[in-house]
Amino acid sequence: MNAAKLPPNAEIELFTFFPRFEGVHALTIEISVYFFGLQGEVIDGAPIRRGKAELTLSEQELHEGHILISPSSGADGMESLTLTAMRAGAVFESPLVWEPGKRAYTLPPVPQPLWQHWLISSRNRAKVARTGSEWVGILIW
Repeated sequence: MNAAKLPPNAEIELFTFFPRFEGVHALTIEISVYFFGLQGEVIDGAPIRRGKAELTLSEQELHEGHILISPSSGADGMESLTLTAMRAGAVFESPLVWEPGKRAYTLPPVPQPLWQHWLISSRNRAKVARTGSEWVGILIW
């Protein structure tokens, strides 16, 4: 959260987002919702758990910012994310119709070709493990 750039009277609140995925109810990989400010800086992000992601924002940030959905970057990597870098990858930038006072939003569905790309990319990532004196590539399926 980037509270330093907010007006003094801005209240930080919890907003709930309900992402959807075209053709399925959920995915088996970790997907997160990220929120970026006007300058392209990451404000908050959270993994989707039980069909929702909860972000801490001000109503002003919600009204002015950008919401993106993508495979999770990992807790240690969120601070280095930028809107420009995220847009260069395979992400879904969700349109959001801001409504004053509303705290829960159902997002448009992530298109099937995009979430399928995420699924294939994450499942074909090779992990390396050592067994005895040999290095073995393990394909995660």
